[in-house]
Amino acid sequence: MAEAATSVSILKDLGVVGAIATVTSAIITGLVSLYFKSRSDKVLETLKADLASENNKAIEKLKADLTHENKLKSARVDYEYDARKRLYKEVEPIIFAAHLAAASVRGRLLPMVERLRAGDISLDSKKNWLATDPYYLRSTAYRIFLPLVFEYILSSRISQYDFALEPLIGRKYMALAVFHEIPTGDFNLAQIVEPRVPYDPYAKVSETERKADVAKYMFQGIVRGDVQRFTALMTSTGEKPLPLEWYKFEQDLENEQSSLAKAFVPVHNTLFNLHPVTHPVAWRAIIAYALLAEFFIEAREFTIEEYDKLMEALGWKKFDFREKPDDVEDIVVQRHFEAARLYVQGRLRARFKTLHTAAAA
Repeated sequence: MAEAATSVSILKDLGVVGAIATVTSAIITGLVSLYFKSRSDKVLETLKADLASENNKAIEKLKADLTHENKLKSARVDYEYDARKRLYKEVEPIIFAAHLAAASVRGRLLPMVERLRAGDISLDSKKNWLATDPYYLRSTAYRIFLPLVFEYILSSRISQYDFALEPLIGRKYMALAVFHEIPTGDFNLAQIVEPRVPYDPYAKVSETERKADVAKYMFQGIVRGDVQRFTALMTSTGEKPLPLEWYKFEQDLENEQSSLAKAFVPVHNTLFNLHPVTHPVAWRAIIAYALLAEFFIEAREFTIEEYDKLMEALGWKKFDFREKPDDVEDIVVQRHFEAARLYVQGRLRARFKTLHTAAAA
């Protein structure tokens, strides 16, 4: 019995100890849980605070970026508005004046073919207006160079950004710039179609040989520096540069010591006593001026496709200079036209390509 009582007592004691252990474990677990929960809550709060701070920073940055972007858009809109206003106010009137100048070029050069047919521009220098009539030669030069003057004026008033803003104005400007290339294109004009025109103005030959074959040995172009100098001197100085009025141009040429008269010498030499037979390269340049003028007047979109259609409509017979059909073979007349057509087409294509590159930049 005593052993049984002792066993019961021990079991009771073990139960008490177990209960205490359970309670103690629960308390410890609770305390640990409470500790980690408290710590977890603090970490969570810290994370929340950090996240809120980061979000606020991101929101503020986004607001700043949007504000900056809106300012940029606003500035671009303002710039484009001002740029368009400037283009319409300053550039378009000059381009319109260049159209009139191109019409003047066409109005002189197409009738020149009639003068050739009539014998007024003859192989006989005594019957050639370009050798006997200073007014005719000077006025021809004046008309030919007017588009170059307008391109010179525009070059300081139009920017690369304008080309992207108003592509049509860009193409018009680039077409106008080709006028500047024709006087210096003599070697290309001589070689652009087969058979090439024999042309070697820098050959070391005697004066007798040079005079015996003028078509081959006479220089029939103008060097770039002389073109630029003459163009600049044909431009009036002032706040709004314009081409010299005809009367002022002629007046200055009368003074042989004037800067304009000296700059005119290479131009005069190219046109003096010109005839397609003796000056085939210069004649091709004359045709090139006329073709480019035709394009500049009649084009609407200013594309190569439009140029090709206009040239096809114009045709080589417009430049048939022969007094009699058997004076020169048809093929010779056709080659002169084809050389000028291809030369202008090539220069337009190169200029338009430059325009696309500039606009893309």
